[in-house]
Amino acid sequence: MAETLPGLGLSVAIELDRPRTLRLNARALYHTELELRRIYGEKKISLNSLLLRGDLGFVDLYVLLWQGLRHEDPALTLEHVLEMADLVAAGRVAGLLREALAQALGPAEPPDAAPAGESNHQDPLG
Repeated sequence: MAETLPGLGLSVAIELDRPRTLRLNARALYHTELELRRIYGEKKISLNSLLLRGDLGFVDLYVLLWQGLRHEDPALTLEHVLEMADLVAAGRVAGLLREALAQALGPAEPPDAAPAGESNHQDPLG
């Protein structure tokens, strides 16, 4: 399902109104944080903190989806993404975002290394 596109980062296929490609590169993550700050009216929103706490709500998920799709269509609006998302179960969207985030962020490096055979990794989306 995921593929490497030379020079473009990693992508995840998603079927919405048509086949689309979700790409959570640095630009998408940066613009997600900026948009969440605007929506919540807070000076600082850390997507990384939200992910580590597993504290992502629907607003966060759909802004992330929107920003991850804009590489294909920069004129895409959040409203349009919400309409498209109605065609897919929220759990499916969260699963695809989880896959794209895992690719974008790479393996987690926890502050305390887990003993051999154990994992400290927690899935931020549930």
